Amino acid sequence: MSTRACAALAALLVPATHPVVFHALPWRPRVHLAIFVHRVRDLTPGLYLLVREPHAEPLLRAALTGDFLWETPEGGPARLGLYLLERGDFHDAARMVACHQDIAGDGCFTVGGPVDDPRLRTEPPYAHLE
Repeated sequence: MSTRACAALAALLVPATHPVVFHALPWRPRVHLAIFVHRVRDLTPGLYLLVREPHAEPLLRAALTGDFLWETPEGGPARLGLYLLERGDFHDAARMVACHQDIAGDGCFTVGGPVDDPRLRTEPPYAHLE
């Protein structure tokens, strides 16, 4: 898969790049995406974070402990909110996060949606789709 194709898919999930779609919802995205990149041409394999709302970046930086890189991928879209957190082989981690499904480690990339938002415990079940 090319970096351009991967970026186009990620852009579909970011309100700034598709405002008409996201303005139809009564809330802003609260789920940001962890992306395990395995095989994307010209994109370093590793763990990435797609920050879907720019105002959430400082909060995410504070919440994610560890020595994460927070690098904008070289050759990647600068305004997308995609950050390389850690370089490396994450095939096994991707499989584990995806309930041990082999396809999660065998694809071009795997996406997970880490959530720590108490509002999702009190809102209707469809609210998790944001």
